[in-house]
Amino acid sequence: MTPSNRESRAHHFVPQCWLGGFTDIGRKDGMLYGFDLKRKKRWHCKPSEVGQRRDFYRVEDPALADPLVIEKIFSKIESTFCATSRILDSKKRGPANGQELGILTEYMTIQATRTPAFRKLVDRMVMSETSSWLESPQKWEEALRIAGIQSDSEGADYESMKNFEASGRMKIEAQPGFYLKSSALAVEQIGASLERRYWNAHVSLTGQFIGSDSPVTLDSSKDQPVNIPRQSRISANLFVAMAS
Repeated sequence: MTPSNRESRAHHFVPQCWLGGFTDIGRKDGMLYGFDLKRKKRWHCKPSEVGQRRDFYRVEDPALADPLVIEKIFSKIESTFCATSRILDSKKRGPANGQELGILTEYMTIQATRTPAFRKLVDRMVMSETSSWLESPQKWEEALRIAGIQSDSEGADYESMKNFEASGRMKIEAQPGFYLKSSALAVEQIGASLERRYWNAHVSLTGQFIGSDSPVTLDSSKDQPVNIPRQSRISANLFVAMAS
């Protein structure tokens, strides 16, 4: 491949344009400063160096002409979102119409299911379901039938699988395509949930911001805003969601 068409390998699950808003100069060529409270460490880097993993969205499937088709779809969604977020940031306001709000909610819906944390959640769900299959020989036999696996196939023995589960060595090793299919199913539910919410905008006039990779959701009724103690307020550049 030539440099002009070299395949992208570093796939960002947190867009650089979004990370750029948290840098010292407010652009993606600036510097990010992070704090890891659990490990008691602090670090700094460029947006291009964080929030990404190698071939994270690459799908090896004969049915797909382009293995990066999902990565390119995400890039288009990011471009639309980033253009809108720059407008909101420059004008210091929230979404002014349904189109802008739709762009933001679409981005949030996708963002909720495209991260490593979501894949860990899927792994836990699969492990939990597998454990439920192994509750009895009858359930395991039914699971094999549904999966189209013969009971005398290698690795299909109930006692062997039960012992393997009890050993703690069982883990999920799936290809990106499996997680992306799970993501597509979750997107429908998350999108429907966001549409039922009442949205309000809160703008930080000073530009100060405290960010976290474990955000807090503030819930209230549509006509009852959340009151936050002064000493614990967190200002956001764009918006805070409140449940309807």
